[in-house]
Amino acid sequence: YLSKDKSLTIMLKYIQYLLKKEVNTEVSSSYRLSSSIEQISVDTKTRIVEKENEVVSLTKKEYDLLVLFLKNKGTALSREDIAEQLWSNDIENIDLRVIDGHIKRLRSKLSLFSISSVRGYGYKWSE
Repeated sequence: YLSKDKSLTIMLKYIQYLLKKEVNTEVSSSYRLSSSIEQISVDTKTRIVEKENEVVSLTKKEYDLLVLFLKNKGTALSREDIAEQLWSNDIENIDLRVIDGHIKRLRSKLSLFSISSVRGYGYKWSE
């Protein structure tokens, strides 16, 4: 549902996001994402995250961020890209620095060194 007060560009980006999301879920037959360097494995079907074979509890946004980075290893993601994919409904109302806080907590919970900052742009999973 989109209200009439949303701009046309926001509506188009949201529609593109939904179409891309449907294609990605159909193409994705594997439910396992992992990082050998960080010793992390994610089962996207059961939403279980393991670090060094121990289950780690993450919030919904932290989990979504981790999955987004693992699916886009080596790709620099701008804060706007991250906001579009994780906060698609409220993209006009979100302060993009909220993403920094979520990434800080994710790094701390999982002791991550693979998420690096791209100054003035966003973040990248370097592996």
